[in-house]
Amino acid sequence: MLAIVRKLWSFIQPYRGRVVLFLLFAAVEMTVLALAPLSFKFIIDRAIVPADREAFILILLIIGAVGFFGIVAGAAGDRLLARINAAVQQRLRMQLFSAMQRMRTERFQAIPAGEHISRFSVDLPAIEGAMTAMMTIGLQSLAVVAMSGIVLFSLQWTMALVILVGAGLVYLGPQLLEKRARSAFAAYRDGFGEMTADVGEYVRGQPVIQGFSLQKTVISRFADRLSGLFVSHYRRNAAAATLNRVPMVSLLLMNFCIIGFGSYLALLQVISLGDLVAFFTIYTSMGNAVYNLTAVLPSVVDARVSLDRVSELLDVSEEASMGLKTGLPLQAGPEFRMDDLSYAYPDGRQALKRVSLTIKPGSTVAFVGPSGSGKSTLLQLLLGLREPSAGALLLNEADLHALDGELYRTSVGAVFQEPFLFRGTLLDNIRIGKPDASLEQVSAAAEQADIASYIEGLPDGYMTQVNEDGGNLSGGQKQRIALARALLRNPALLLLDEVTSALDPLSEAAVGRTISKLTRGERTIVIVSHRLAAIADADCIFVLRDGELAEWGRHDELRKKRGLYDKMWEQQADSRVEQAGEGGAYDAEAQTERLSVR
Repeated sequence: MLAIVRKLWSFIQPYRGRVVLFLLFAAVEMTVLALAPLSFKFIIDRAIVPADREAFILILLIIGAVGFFGIVAGAAGDRLLARINAAVQQRLRMQLFSAMQRMRTERFQAIPAGEHISRFSVDLPAIEGAMTAMMTIGLQSLAVVAMSGIVLFSLQWTMALVILVGAGLVYLGPQLLEKRARSAFAAYRDGFGEMTADVGEYVRGQPVIQGFSLQKTVISRFADRLSGLFVSHYRRNAAAATLNRVPMVSLLLMNFCIIGFGSYLALLQVISLGDLVAFFTIYTSMGNAVYNLTAVLPSVVDARVSLDRVSELLDVSEEASMGLKTGLPLQAGPEFRMDDLSYAYPDGRQALKRVSLTIKPGSTVAFVGPSGSGKSTLLQLLLGLREPSAGALLLNEADLHALDGELYRTSVGAVFQEPFLFRGTLLDNIRIGKPDASLEQVSAAAEQADIASYIEGLPDGYMTQVNEDGGNLSGGQKQRIALARALLRNPALLLLDEVTSALDPLSEAAVGRTISKLTRGERTIVIVSHRLAAIADADCIFVLRDGELAEWGRHDELRKKRGLYDKMWEQQADSRVEQAGEGGAYDAEAQTERLSVR
């Protein structure tokens, strides 16, 4: 419990001025609530028993005035708490989102998308609920218990001692069950995150599900997931019910003891009738406070799980940004050198093994090879999204990962195999990497990417809204918009990852012409492609196989070596001949010429 309080305090500490003011209002309200039952003693002993009407009216007026101040203080405290909660949630959301953006690629990809989403949709609301409960019911209950205990000791210390011992027993039971309950809550939260990930995956994969008539299959799989979630959900609910039931039973037993003991003392005339009524009233208020305090435990236990999940993400080491914090972005045509570069995935699989090569400044190079040979991993290393497991990756003779990664990537343009467009307009999507770009600059980049005529022919032009995942655009259109987005930056380094893999021959040729128009020498261009015709005229072609550098050179040089590259070229040439025979319009050499990057 103390660990949770400390963690929550770290969240609200930036707003401690408002918290202090809230506590002052809460103190007034809680004092009124705690001492209100004592009014029965004064009314009975000083007004009802002596039949004093004036004292009765005076006591009522005093009670009414004090109650009014308590209500005003409570209302003011509610408004302050609402503001504190909103501010804490906003800050946590921002911190959580920022931490996600700065996570290492390996760690980010290891966490299912549903887990990321559930931290916002489930964990943060759970933390807010626990914080609200602790600052209202929790504080109020603690104050009532403390003040009531003092008053009870002043009325009859032996009865007060019995009540305090009973209150301790009421609180002890849930504490003993907390560890088991937390385990049940954590299991349910994990299962809920997996279910959310499944739903997201099935939503994204709906075209495949419908195209292959997989509805029954995915419904069956989802039913299996729900069966597992049902068990964890039941255990969570049972644990929460037990946390509530134990103090309720303990409180009933304590009620029986106090009623018998208090009545016995009144029967012996040890205490007056007014003392007895006041005592029972205060005890009832105190018992309710203890019960309310224990009733908060399920939400606190739930929040403990959420706090662990959120803290796990917030505490993860952010992307290393040592060194050139204030350095300048890349200048034209950077040079890269790899010395015995190796990379292994977290599970130990080797993606790259002792790769040594040099990418000359201002050159156009390509990485090719069979699927799984490490091409895209190498591109992510060049982008600074992954760190080598061994060896060195040098940028202009400086260790790439000793530089400020975010500053470095402001001079990089990247186009990935699966282009992603954000919700918004086409204009917003193209200039997302350069928000201050003018419409003329955006139009020029779109012209370079051979997509300007299409956009300008739309009814709303660049203000056309993009549906979720770019659903209202073709694959080729999305790819060229992504290329325009990269070119708008006029990057010193352009990274292209299988940009033509999902395109038809005409779109592939258009993208190839775009790349061929890029001025050599002004930027370094790195292309990853399995279509060798698209990179046949690169300055240097590096051929990877099983994570190792198998051979390198220009297209003609590699053909003469009769190695892996030549074998791949012949296989693709045979495929192109077959396509030409079937369609009669696909000439291999002409296509090579069209996609020349010279």
